[in-house]
Amino acid sequence: CDDFTRFEQERYECNWNRHGLVEVDMRSTDIGEEVPVTFTDQTITTTIMEETDNNFTLLKDNLILRIDRQSGIIRLTRGTRYATIDCKRTVFRM
Repeated sequence: CDDFTRFEQERYECNWNRHGLVEVDMRSTDIGEEVPVTFTDQTITTTIMEETDNNFTLLKDNLILRIDRQSGIIRLTRGTRYATIDCKRTVFRM
């Protein structure tokens, strides 16, 4: 049925962390697509800079998110701050 997929959504819901990262919700996984990233105090729009079967790299100004698609771990870099955040990956297909 993978050949007949009309819609696919990949979501990462994160455990509590000091950076306030709540969720990354990708409705498209193509390079150049915009992805909303939700923090406890705001939602920003990032851009997919790299996409492989194993990883995503999202970028917005001084924020870089490196997402491991297998484990759900997100490595967040904001300026000089770095954190590894444990998240749960879910995939929805229609």
